[in-house]
Amino acid sequence: MKKPLILLLKIAVSGGLIAFLVTQMDLAAVRGALAAVTPFSVIACIGLLFAQMFLLTLRWTILMRAAGADIGYWVALRILFAAMFFTQALPSSIGGDAVRIYMVHRRGLPLGQASSTVLLDRAAGLTSLIVMMALFGHIVFARLPGDSGPWLQLLPVAALLAIGAGFWLLPRIARLLAVYRWGARLANPLGLIGQLARDIRLAVPVFAISFSVHASTALAVWILAGDLAPGITYFTVLAFLPPAILLMVLPITIAGWGVREGVLVTLFTLTGYGGAEGLIVSLLWGVTTLLAVVPAGLVWLVTRDQGEGLPPTTSNPA
Repeated sequence: MKKPLILLLKIAVSGGLIAFLVTQMDLAAVRGALAAVTPFSVIACIGLLFAQMFLLTLRWTILMRAAGADIGYWVALRILFAAMFFTQALPSSIGGDAVRIYMVHRRGLPLGQASSTVLLDRAAGLTSLIVMMALFGHIVFARLPGDSGPWLQLLPVAALLAIGAGFWLLPRIARLLAVYRWGARLANPLGLIGQLARDIRLAVPVFAISFSVHASTALAVWILAGDLAPGITYFTVLAFLPPAILLMVLPITIAGWGVREGVLVTLFTLTGYGGAEGLIVSLLWGVTTLLAVVPAGLVWLVTRDQGEGLPPTTSNPA
């Protein structure tokens, strides 16, 4: 009973946030912004968002190999398709990360290792986002009113220092925990994070893929934004994405709906591109993401095997 209630609350928060934003807009401006969107932009955005799932799979398989998992690329791709489908297209009480962990565990990988690879995959994506914020955040911060911009720019730098300290500390903590029976389960994921920090042959491809994924997302959103705000640059959109994606991770809405819209409306308004334009861009970003994962989900449904069942808390569509 608790999980359905949490799901309903998330749906209510998402719907409430979007409804609130719409009530604050000039509806004529919203309709005008929507009318400016071209079919080419929508199709190009869907194509880019679909293609980046292949890059995400490559990053994950690299991390699984580092953890000693013998999971092939195409199997991992099907699992990622399922995870993305259940995260974006079907509101449920279980997330895509849990789907990935469960399916890989079903294929023989110990639960601790399966969890470690997904955790590290997430950490690589979030770390690269913070690096991007440190590199491009000045584009947004410089346009904020008052004297807050320079101080806010220190936040991603402080976050980077904290991440660096974490990468240095975690493997040492892992070695301490490994000598205790109760700490062995924690030692494996922490040790894997330490391996990513010190093994350049692992770190370079993982972070190169992470930056490529974020760059392709920014390109997709920039194509949409270009129809509505012709003067907006690719690097401005690249600066918008890290705060939007980082806040979308908060588990208070369905797949970030409502939070994404709030962040982009705020950033578009503060930087002079218009709140209505920010709202339409964010909604289209969400819709095109859905349209990109639907074929991925269909591919998984058609090609899956017995090793790719769903966790027992999620109803199996087949």
